Amino acid sequence: EGKSLDDVKKLFEGKKYSEALAVVDSLLANNPNCADLHTWKGNIMGSLAQGSPLDAMKYGMGAMQEFEKAIELDPENASAHFGRGMGRLMAPEGFGGNLDGAIQDFEFTCSKKPFPEAWYNLGVAYQRKGLKDKAKDAFKKALAMKPNYPEAAKALAEVK
Repeated sequence: EGKSLDDVKKLFEGKKYSEALAVVDSLLANNPNCADLHTWKGNIMGSLAQGSPLDAMKYGMGAMQEFEKAIELDPENASAHFGRGMGRLMAPEGFGGNLDGAIQDFEFTCSKKPFPEAWYNLGVAYQRKGLKDKAKDAFKKALAMKPNYPEAAKALAEVK
């Protein structure tokens, strides 16, 4: 007991996802309407979903539900929009995959609280949609914020 969101963040950064999930669940039990807690639960579940296909099934949809709940509680929560955008970008069609929705979420994040990974993933989504000029611009913005960003540099070089 006596755990806080800071404890959740530390466990998450230490890749102790199962422990972080337990702590965030205990915090949500006392504070079910906290958008940030739902966003963090989504982040944790999203990380847990990266394992096997079984993990993706088990945690992927749950992560999306947490981001949806966070956005319902706080429509301006850029972190929740980013998380939902990642889910929409990574998930297959029929399992929450939605390229247009991902673009909307990343555009929202970049307008409210831009950071390099948001611009990069917006670029990836634009590229998949065939919007090459917009993809280039997004990759350039990611690199402007984080010059040493090999994924963004590679992506920019590959946009034809």
